[in-house]
Amino acid sequence: MARAGVYRDYVSGAQSWIMASVGSKTAAIGAGGVPILTYAVWLDVGTANGVLSEFTSLPSTQEDWIGPWSHGQGYFADPFKPSQGSLLTPAEHQQLADRLYAFFDRYMKHDERPGGSRLLHYYTLNARTWHTTTRFPVPGTHTVRLYLAAGHALTRRPATRSRRLAGLGPAAPRPDGRHRLAEPLVHQPHRQPGRLPNRAAVDRKLLSYTSAPLRRATIVTGLGRVTLTVTGLRGASHGALYAYLEDVQPSGRVTYVTEGELALADRAIAPMRDNPPWCKLRTPRTYERASAAPFPLHKPQQVRFDLLPTSVLFGAGDRIRITIAAADPTPSSCCPPTAKPPTGSGTVAWSPHTWNCPWPGSAARSRHGRCAAQPGLSARSSAPQCVNRTSGSRGSA
Repeated sequence: MARAGVYRDYVSGAQSWIMASVGSKTAAIGAGGVPILTYAVWLDVGTANGVLSEFTSLPSTQEDWIGPWSHGQGYFADPFKPSQGSLLTPAEHQQLADRLYAFFDRYMKHDERPGGSRLLHYYTLNARTWHTTTRFPVPGTHTVRLYLAAGHALTRRPATRSRRLAGLGPAAPRPDGRHRLAEPLVHQPHRQPGRLPNRAAVDRKLLSYTSAPLRRATIVTGLGRVTLTVTGLRGASHGALYAYLEDVQPSGRVTYVTEGELALADRAIAPMRDNPPWCKLRTPRTYERASAAPFPLHKPQQVRFDLLPTSVLFGAGDRIRITIAAADPTPSSCCPPTAKPPTGSGTVAWSPHTWNCPWPGSAARSRHGRCAAQPGLSARSSAPQCVNRTSGSRGSA
């Protein structure tokens, strides 16, 4: 089904994405009252997206964790830390297991009744801190719009409208397969991943837009959103766009943070009222066959798509970078399997390019609440791990 089911409304006998998804069963799950414990990873494709969908749409008692691990929790996976790619120690594995045992003991051995509490524990990359919230987006978060401007700058000032175009194309220089940074953590979970490579050389082949150095450390937590004006040329009818969020350190090292991608045929945006609760954090799309259409050529089109969620600390003096590509040759297979990677090119107008950034504020001014060690999870830091205890109802988009 993963190969044949190109659209969300795919049905073949008993096989369908609706049957395989819990999205249409959220009411029944909530009515069942069964408590939920979920682990996910920032660098494991869409697993963090799934946990946030669950957290913001299900009324069930929940204890959700998004951490710095590889798929399967075999390795430590904070791309900013020298120990990234190292095996979790036996003690760290035991801490994870103890957290699982305590959850089941609470409801099965001690017969505790679910009280409706909903806690999201998340790790902030590069900060070595854990935070806990009862709402998402995290209270106090505000959206900052950054513009992709002339001179490859990322700025808060709206870009001056220009007719200049910047070419993007799979036939031109493109991301090297060895630099698909999430791949060692996601597609090869049983191999020990090394530290994620420096993307500086790859970015020189692509369209990168970089901010000025940050005056103070800043935490970004949530889902970013990219808006581009795109003109398709030969080969772009069934093309795609990719955006990478990166941190540029004063030394020049470029570190991958997260990414977003969209098949241009799926660009249609659905009415917000039709967006199901479990998708309310993301741009509304049906991904159904009737909504898909080849991308028109030689006609500017506005395209909006989301980045996968993250929580990351950009240090003082670091710069924020958005890099755009029109191909990524590293996925293990095409869908449908008869498809061929695009060989044409596309063009992207200079303006209006924007990135909507979920910006809680500077790290120095953010309110973490009381600090306490998180029992059951190690942040590999001698510093105290901060817990943000907030109150309130279910999060909203």
